[in-house]
Amino acid sequence: MAGTIREQSSSARELELKLLYRVFNCDRLLEAPVPPWAWHSEKLVIGRGETNSLHGTTFTLEDGRVSGQHAQLEAKGNLVLVKDLGSSNGTFLNGEKVGPEPIELREGDLLEVGRTLLTWRTVKASLAAKLIGGTTLGELRTVSPLFGEQLLTGARAAKTTEPVLLVGETGTGKDVLARALHQVSGRRGQFVAVDAGAIPETLFESTLFGHEKGAFTGATEARAGEIVRANKGTLFLDEVGNLSASSQARLLRVLETRYVTALGAKEGQHVDVRFIAATNRSVLESEEGFREDLVHRLAGFVLKPPPLRERKEDLGIIIKALLEDAGVKSATIAPLTARELYLDPLKGNVRGLRNVLRRAAVGHDTVHLEKLEGLSSTTPPGSEEPMRKRKTGAMAARPRGWVPTREELQKVLEKNGGSVAAAARELESYPRQLYRWLEELGMNPDDYR
Repeated sequence: MAGTIREQSSSARELELKLLYRVFNCDRLLEAPVPPWAWHSEKLVIGRGETNSLHGTTFTLEDGRVSGQHAQLEAKGNLVLVKDLGSSNGTFLNGEKVGPEPIELREGDLLEVGRTLLTWRTVKASLAAKLIGGTTLGELRTVSPLFGEQLLTGARAAKTTEPVLLVGETGTGKDVLARALHQVSGRRGQFVAVDAGAIPETLFESTLFGHEKGAFTGATEARAGEIVRANKGTLFLDEVGNLSASSQARLLRVLETRYVTALGAKEGQHVDVRFIAATNRSVLESEEGFREDLVHRLAGFVLKPPPLRERKEDLGIIIKALLEDAGVKSATIAPLTARELYLDPLKGNVRGLRNVLRRAAVGHDTVHLEKLEGLSSTTPPGSEEPMRKRKTGAMAARPRGWVPTREELQKVLEKNGGSVAAAARELESYPRQLYRWLEELGMNPDDYR
């Protein structure tokens, strides 16, 4: 469709970099987030230092539990290996202790060094530069490649008058993203949010378009509709995928004409409104019950905030923001609890994590997160494979250039609920490579969630 921003995959010709992430330090949850580092050397020694920094072949951490020479990372093409260098407090990979023998460290895996949580990602060079410099949209900030691409597209979309369609799982922060788009847009009017799916069909016109006094029984006074309230501003229609057929037709008419006529009014009113709609349904595939022409009108730009399980490098940023929003001034977390949190599937996404943290923190200025109630599991998706199978050469059984079939991809995506990160682990590959295969086969991981 004209004007639609499509999801972009990395070009095979574009240089890719390995970014090393310090997710957070367990003893300093509220300190300023640290941007990722581009890792260029073949071997990298992790040790203790006065600052968090990467210089040449040495990566130092401001962490008293880290040894002078704690662990070593080694890059061999797309393969990354980790081994312990005889550290005092040990090195842990997804909760299991690492010895002197090299073990594979996959993208998104949890590496624990002292009280610090680390991970890594392969990122397009052009995007890596933006993530290192700081990728923001209004008050939103990310170091995640997946979310970073969405925020960069959002920054372009915000300056236009085109409608925006937000598609993502429940709890991924679509409402927060909508507010950020309005904040950056510079529009002078209000940000008006409407839960479209919760409006009874009989009240849809009255709620969105307004009504005159006496327009129907009970209309004792005139009322401006939500669209008029958002004039010169932004109207956010949440759960738009749940609208009835007749409500969809009425909304489409407003999008086409930019005129709103209140119930009982003789004349309509022109409105200048930026429409942002959100849904967790696959309306882009024009599933039965949702009008294709309405999708075209709503999808001037399409943004897909990724689930939290696929952007765990953002956990430090998110936890800090959620705890500060709850009034916390100082916070620490037990290392085992931090591990449990990182390895959890986090099915409730950001909203679910907010609920988990608020139960533990609300009403306290200082908190120590010893136990978090509400996490779904301590076992990360696809991590059931014993660590001993990850030693050098573990993937040698597969021929060079092996590519999964469509049936194999469908099976692994269905098993892992559409999680690209988990599916990549099971296929002994990497998320970015899996996205390439999916694009070549015309497959969408959202179809398996």
